[in-house]
Amino acid sequence: LGADDFIAKPFDTLDLVSRVESASRRSRRMLAANPLTMLPGGPTIEEEASKRIKEGGGLAFFYIDIDNFKAFNDCYGYLNGDNAIKSTAKLLSDVQETYSKADVFIGHVGGDDFVLMSECSEAERIASEITSRFDALSPQFYNTKDRERRYITTADRSGTERRFPLMTLSIAVATNEQRTLDHYAKIVDIVSEIKKYLKGI
Repeated sequence: LGADDFIAKPFDTLDLVSRVESASRRSRRMLAANPLTMLPGGPTIEEEASKRIKEGGGLAFFYIDIDNFKAFNDCYGYLNGDNAIKSTAKLLSDVQETYSKADVFIGHVGGDDFVLMSECSEAERIASEITSRFDALSPQFYNTKDRERRYITTADRSGTERRFPLMTLSIAVATNEQRTLDHYAKIVDIVSEIKKYLKGI
């Protein structure tokens, strides 16, 4: 009948309250999930970051962006674009399983932008794992001709025809190892600045 949980009589009142709160949290997360990837969306990402800040442990916050995604989407169409995004989400989920001891959280901000949080100690290894897996995956999204020449030709934002390399990832990482990250907005400002720098090079 669609029940999410049950509790047998006689029950403990605290247990009942705990289960209702858990069901409520699950419901909020489902409503906030990204409809394409079903990964946690904006509100849940902010909630998770705030929780980790409050707990006071080591925090590495990753902002992950697919380079040249718009060009790929324009050239290959939205269905193939959606497939690339879903495949990236699957890749991140696989990395999350691989680094389960690092308390990894993944979320999907929207479009081709993802977020990952982990302990600081594994941050570099996780970033390296993600990029190497994506570099192996990316060529599979292209046809043989584009894959062999390592670029596609399509119009840029100004309408000028130009070459775009195959998709790669830019990953901006902010940690609280040498600075205080005491608010979610502060983290977003830092990773946005890093991402802008990465896109510039």
